[in-house]
Amino acid sequence: MASSPSHAVAPAVPAESFGEGARDDYTTSAVPLSARRSTLNMTLVWITGNAAFSTLYTGYSLYQGGFSLTDMLIASLVGDAILGIYWFFAAYLGSRFGQTETLLARTFLGRSGSMVVSALIIIASVGWYSFQANLLGIAISSLAGVSGDVKIISLGAGIIMMFNNAFGFRSVSAWAKWIAAPILILWVLWAFAKVFVETPSSQLYATPHIAGAVGFGVAVSTFIGAVIWGSEPDFWRWSKPKPSASIVPIVVALVLGNVLFPLAGAALAASRNLTDFGHVISYITSYTLGFAAIGVIIFVITQVATNDLNLYEVVTAAKNLFKGPRIVYVVVFGLIGSVFAYFQVINHYTTIAELTGVLVPCVTVVMILDAFAVPRLFGIRRPADTVTAWASAGLANVPGLVAIAAGLVVGGFTGGIFTASTTWGIGPLQAWAATSVVYLAGVAVVKALTQGETRDRLLGFPLTARNLAPHPEGAVQDAAGLPAQPGPTVAGAP
Repeated sequence: MASSPSHAVAPAVPAESFGEGARDDYTTSAVPLSARRSTLNMTLVWITGNAAFSTLYTGYSLYQGGFSLTDMLIASLVGDAILGIYWFFAAYLGSRFGQTETLLARTFLGRSGSMVVSALIIIASVGWYSFQANLLGIAISSLAGVSGDVKIISLGAGIIMMFNNAFGFRSVSAWAKWIAAPILILWVLWAFAKVFVETPSSQLYATPHIAGAVGFGVAVSTFIGAVIWGSEPDFWRWSKPKPSASIVPIVVALVLGNVLFPLAGAALAASRNLTDFGHVISYITSYTLGFAAIGVIIFVITQVATNDLNLYEVVTAAKNLFKGPRIVYVVVFGLIGSVFAYFQVINHYTTIAELTGVLVPCVTVVMILDAFAVPRLFGIRRPADTVTAWASAGLANVPGLVAIAAGLVVGGFTGGIFTASTTWGIGPLQAWAATSVVYLAGVAVVKALTQGETRDRLLGFPLTARNLAPHPEGAVQDAAGLPAQPGPTVAGAP
């Protein structure tokens, strides 16, 4: 799957983008190679998006659910192995084509699929934006001693968090690179080391005796859902178009965000037997910094960085559906998320994490398979190097939408989203597996029973890419290891 930068992306701006390009953060066009970021830059952005105080809450919530630190470490490693594989391919999908999740969906899933994806991203990311604003509200109220005003503080925090997004990815990246990431790394490494050195092992590693303990599968699913985005291409389209560019950012973010941070949150709760996360925040601040004022500043800085990425996803999805300047969507959805924060969405953390692990990732799994597996298995390659305009997009990739629906149903039932009584196994993994099996089987059926225009219409090919013949075995491959793009064939060709 090695890729040549000179071939990997040939971005084109569709007519509907009205020449916005860099001024509109490339939300309606592909990011050109000249605007791509370094591996260091992407590493720091990915750290702030996934090594956040919400993952401290993951450790705390699982500890309250009856998990010992040892069991939690095992669950995190299992979740990280699953998530790391998904992230690798999702990151390469974004960097390979330079487009947002929703722009890619126009090509891979058609108009209806792209609309569905946009809606799913907006729902999931507004939920996380609300959660992070709520978490900051709890932090500020706990440190300032005004717990009765948590709702108002959460609302205000959400409104303040909108500011950075007004300036697009450049501002989001700079905040993460120069401010949030260094603070996060130093503070949590210090807290992690301090609590593990100073707390007796008998107290630290004891298993909490709590009725109705969280199951192992739910714990793994929580570790996955706590840091997964689903629309990873939105961020990784800014990366250099080579698979190796994502390895370091992914590994560092997983170790810091999904191993050290949760363990630190659980260890802090265990060290003083704390049963309220506000007390955990107060304790970690006094324990590591000495006084509350610095803690408030650090919480604001780091939570803003995390919510930058949540709102960034929402805005890119909205821009796929609607015209107009992105600032409008920053304000509209930022206010919506802030209002939800007022209603204490943090009380539904596990459900939000489970839902996030299923909703948009099932869509990304279909596009990964279509881009990298379908050409090899079935000889059918969908041209995706340029953005598909709405007028040229197919109606729907029928096997793709059926596969996504199957994944959502399987993940919803086995992950306890629909009802906690049916929780079984690792919800996100089972959802992705169901999506994969149904999609590959669907493509196989379409190829076997149809041909030419009918085949391409069922697969949701853009109108400009219809009637392309499947590639015979041994066909010339491009620099990305995929079959070379064929020329048009006579209508009706298989």
